[in-house]
Amino acid sequence: MFKKRLITISALPFVTALLLGSSLIISNKPAKVLAANVTHEHVGWEGVSVLPTEAGDYYLTDNITLTSTWTVPIGATKLCLNGYVINANGGNFNAITIQAGATLDLYDCGTTVHNGYVDSAGLWHLGTGEETAKAITGGIITGVNNSSSSQGGGLNVSGTFNFYGGNIVGNTATKLGAGIYSTGDINMFGGNIAYNTTSSNGGGVCFNNEEKTFNLTGGTIDNNTARNFGGMQLTKGNFVMTGGSISNNIAITSYGGIVATSNFTLGGTAQIVGNTANGANNNFYLPNGKLILFDTEKTPSEDMKIGLTHQNGKAKFTSDGVEDYSSNFFSDKLEYGIKYNKETSGGEYLELVDTYDITNNTKEAGKETNHGC
Repeated sequence: MFKKRLITISALPFVTALLLGSSLIISNKPAKVLAANVTHEHVGWEGVSVLPTEAGDYYLTDNITLTSTWTVPIGATKLCLNGYVINANGGNFNAITIQAGATLDLYDCGTTVHNGYVDSAGLWHLGTGEETAKAITGGIITGVNNSSSSQGGGLNVSGTFNFYGGNIVGNTATKLGAGIYSTGDINMFGGNIAYNTTSSNGGGVCFNNEEKTFNLTGGTIDNNTARNFGGMQLTKGNFVMTGGSISNNIAITSYGGIVATSNFTLGGTAQIVGNTANGANNNFYLPNGKLILFDTEKTPSEDMKIGLTHQNGKAKFTSDGVEDYSSNFFSDKLEYGIKYNKETSGGEYLELVDTYDITNNTKEAGKETNHGC
């Protein structure tokens, strides 16, 4: 009897093969969820110099300048930026709308270096200028200047967005979510959301649907600027972060990184660091009554680093019965530190306390200490 053997063909990342004797049976079902920055080939994909009107698998063969929003067609569409630029060129519209019933998988396998600069407001521009030079490598979605009634800058998501690679940079909006505004599901495995600005909330992302989930397992949300919620505004919905980073975002007024206003789960290698609000450290803001949950499959590794601010200053911030993850957190404010409270067996939890109350396991404003008091 022939033995069955399951293999994955590297040249076709979406193809799984079943080897039965000398016969090779091909299946289009993926063997596993793709990892961050997926390496893929364009076998069977169509090269395009205009954005498609029908669902399918495509890669860009040239830069594209938009004159209106590209609405992703109903069904499943894969698009590789292939190092090229989708440029709204200052247009008063979203660059891409993912309508309900549509799924966009966005990839980038290009290594083109695009010269640009960052202006005094934190917005990236394609080309050269007298302000801070900043080159971006790979494919780019940029150039939105949205002051219309629609939410968001670069992308407006009502369907499903799977983000594997590319850069959503240099978009601005007067409403929520300069990089992405979403009421649909987002799965971010890689890519970069950076140097977007809004005079409202959510410099990088605004996520706003209690029935949907944002899964962040890779990629970066960094260097975005907003009045409030510099990195991400989680208005409603579920947020699961087991990788990637939310870093170096700026809020002019409040909430530099992200606020846990809804369900929030952490684990793996997640990092929320370097964010500021009104000039002060403000990474992960936890309102009263909100507790951090830990992912049961991807528990915090030593690389997980989270700066923490609580509405009350000092407070319990996890449920009972957790492991000692105190080294994964630090207080955004010098007067507080992280303590692992293990007075009751089975009731262990993490809390923010006054620094002089801590006997060990303290992180003070991003610098590990051991007071030994």
